[in-house]
Order: sequence, then structure tokens, then C-alpha cells
Amino acid sequence: MCLHRSADLPPETGAPGQLALKPLSAALQVDASTLPVAARSGSRRRKLWELNHRSHCPVIGSCLPMAELRRLAKRAGLNARTTSDYSLHVYAVGQAQERGEFAELMQRELERRYATAVARFASVHDAATLLARWRETAAAGDVAGALWAALTHPACDETSDKEIYGEIHMLSHQVGAGHRADLKRLAELEAELARSAGEARRDRERAQRRQSELELQLRVRDAQLAEARCTASEHEAVRRRLEAQDDALQRARGVETEWRRRAEAAERKLEAQRGERVGLQRRIEALDSELGELRGELQAAERALAELLAPPVAGGAMAACGTLADCSVCPGGATADLSGRCLLCVGGRESLVGHYRGLVEGLGGRFLHHDGGIEDNPKQLEATLASADAVVCQAGCVSHAAYWKLKEYCKRTNKPCIYLKRSGVTSFARGVELLARGAAVDAAGNGEGAPLQ
Repeated sequence: MCLHRSADLPPETGAPGQLALKPLSAALQVDASTLPVAARSGSRRRKLWELNHRSHCPVIGSCLPMAELRRLAKRAGLNARTTSDYSLHVYAVGQAQERGEFAELMQRELERRYATAVARFASVHDAATLLARWRETAAAGDVAGALWAALTHPACDETSDKEIYGEIHMLSHQVGAGHRADLKRLAELEAELARSAGEARRDRERAQRRQSELELQLRVRDAQLAEARCTASEHEAVRRRLEAQDDALQRARGVETEWRRRAEAAERKLEAQRGERVGLQRRIEALDSELGELRGELQAAERALAELLAPPVAGGAMAACGTLADCSVCPGGATADLSGRCLLCVGGRESLVGHYRGLVEGLGGRFLHHDGGIEDNPKQLEATLASADAVVCQAGCVSHAAYWKLKEYCKRTNKPCIYLKRSGVTSFARGVELLARGAAVDAAGNGEGAPLQ
């Protein structure tokens, strides 16, 4: 095998240069004193400059493509643009013998490029297994990766190194011989391709002439076909006219049948509408009756409301709820007094809120209202409760959340509270009367008193 001596490569400058090589006889020598591979201990893999000198040529030639080698030379600041592939290869082999900038660049690129192959060889721990793995991987086609992973492996001894070197050396000869055979076969194939191209060109010319003849025949037949289509079109027009006349005759015959069918359908529809009219008349009568009943109920409600809102009559006192003081709604008449206390009404009908307010203020109290979470924000309920001295909850007109929050707050703060099932003014007046009496007791100093539930 050849030993490549180091050659001088000019640095990257503005002017192109060639790799300055020594004469070929001095650059290529038969290596008769190749240093043996030292036995290794531990798991550290060899670097490029630690390999046997004879291995640098196959490693760089097989594992680093020329395009990549030129890129690394440019990174090292070398001018290799006009240098031949062989000259650059000789220079790289010489630089790989010692650790330097170019050698380290090649080392990092080899490690990056063949990391997968190195990982595949990581499980090998002896030289025999290493040789077997090298041959298996090389036979599978990954010669470059297997060569780098095997030669740098810690288990690669002198014997393994020689075996691998010999096999890659012979493989390079076989590849060269095969390449020459491939070149010869390529030349034969190119000659055969040229002959085939000539025959194809002649076939194409014959096909074009035949195509021209066929196109001429096709144009003649297209003219004949157009004439035949014109004749057929005239025949078709005559046939359509005959069919149209026949259709008109059939439609004329069917007009009487259609009108009879429509008359029968109209008669049936008329009968159905008569039945619907009778039903609607009965419905109208029922609605009129129901409307009369509703009007009577409305008049009764208006009379009751008028009685509640009527001004006091002569000789009678007026209760806080708008009724006479001697009525049976408020026990003891209007003798109770809220004494400026604030009463909160939770729930109730929106149309009666004004009456609730008048009743409370008529008893000398202040009035607050919360609709119980229907439209008002339920989060404001607790702040409103804190401002009130007593609470009337119309349980049928509040949300569940407001009801339980109200009940829990009054129980926790011992605030007087009464719950009503109905939302009328009369029920509200009874509740206010009870709370007013409870408030009076508290004001007399007879104890705090329990909430009225």
C-alpha cells in the first residue's frame, strides 16, 4: 500500500493556487516500517491521527466524499478550488498523520457522518466479534461506516487492523476492476442506445407519415359524417314535428279529463272548508264564552283593587295596608309602628312593590326590595340583608339559591324574618304586622328576640 507524505497547501487567498506536492516518486512510497497498532485498554475510541498510517488512505478515500473534503479544506482556510481530487486526497492523508486543524475537522465530520455505524459497533467487546461485525456490515453495503467504526473501535488490535486493511485494500481493487467493466459495458450500452435512437427516429418518421395519411382519411370521413348528420337532422326535425302534433292531440283529449278531476278536487276542498268553518265557528263561540268569564274575573279584580286603593271614608281610620283600620286583616288595626326600622322585602310581584312600600312607610318604616334573583344580582342579596332590620320573604317568588342564602344569613345573624306563601298585599300586611310587633318588643328592651320563621 502507498504511504502518502504530507504536501504543502497554500492558504486561502484572492489568487487561485494549486496544492504544492512533492514529486510522485517521493509522495508514494512502499511502507516497509508501518508501526503496529498498540493494544488499547478502556473504552476510548481512536482518533483519526491515532490510526495506523496505512489506514489513513482508505479511511479518507472511502469515508469522506471529495465534495465534503473540499468543504473542510475551505473551512481550514486552504485554497483547493483548482486542485485535482488526487492532489487534495494526498494532502489530506498527509495531514491526518498528526493532530492539526484540518485533521480535527476531518475527525469531527467522520464522527458526525457515521454516528449510527459507531453506535452499531458499541456492543462489541473483543476483536473476533469486531471482525465479524465489520464483515457483516460491509457485506450489507455500508462499507464506509463499518470501516470507520471498526478501525477506531477500542477492541481493534494489530491483527484486526491488518485483516480489515487487507479486505478494504482488495475490495478497492475489485471495485476498480468492476468500475472498468462497468465503463466498458456503459460504452456498449451507449452505442446500443445510439442505434436504438436511430431506429426510434426512423420509426417516428414512419409513424408521422402514417399519422398524416390517417388524418387525411379522417377528414374525408368527417365530411361524410357531417353530411350524414345533416340528413339525419332533417329527418329528426320531421319526426319531432310529427311527435309534437301527436302530443298536442293527446293533450287536447286529456284537457276534459283534467278539468273534471280539478272540479271534483275543488268540490272536495269546498266540503272540507265548510267543515273547518263549522269547527272554527264553534271555537269562536267557546273563546267568546271564555273571554266573558275572563272579563268578569278582571272586573272583580279591579273592584278588589279599587277597594284596596280607595281613600278613607268618613268616620273610619285607614290602616297601613290601605284598608280600614277596623278590618280583620291587621290584628288590632294600625296600632303597630316600625319606628324607623328598615324592612327588606325579598321577592313578590313587581306590580305590587309600590303597595308594599306604601304599607311599610305608612307604619313608619323604611322599605328595601330585592326580587330574589329573578333579575337582580343574587350576589347583592347579602349586602342588602346587612342594611335591613327585618326581612319578609315571599318564598314562592324567589330563586332556590336566594332562598337558602337568605335563610342561612338570618339564622346566623339572628335577624327577624318571616316567610309568606302568597305574594298578595293582604299576606304582606300580615307579615309586616307580625314583624312590627316583634320590632316594638325589641325596642322596649325585653330581650333580643328570636327571628320569626
